[in-house]
Amino acid sequence: MPLPQWVRAPVEPDPPGNAIHIYQFPLSISAELEERFLATLSPDETAKLTQAHLPALRHRQIAARGYLRCILARYLRLPPDEIEFSYGVHGKPALSAKLAIKLNPALHFNMTHVEIGRAHV
Repeated sequence: MPLPQWVRAPVEPDPPGNAIHIYQFPLSISAELEERFLATLSPDETAKLTQAHLPALRHRQIAARGYLRCILARYLRLPPDEIEFSYGVHGKPALSAKLAIKLNPALHFNMTHVEIGRAHV
């Protein structure tokens, strides 16, 4: 089955309303981009990185959280480092109540890590 055709994300996307927006991004990033993303992470996100025993896993986590913050920043019109998360009982992130109510109560997100071209059994 052919892969879907992806289009470049808008710099200032419209609020999602009832739409679903899907983003795809690489988890292999340059050292420069990793440093930029690392600077946007909150202290709790940075602390969680110490749990990643393999450097490759740590790099992927920085990339995933960095991209997530950059994408949400576009919708919320905030700098990525000002986004605050709350966490559910299983650690699933959501916008903090303060941000969700103040900026965009309709904005919900989910994130998954999938390696295209690899079979998952």
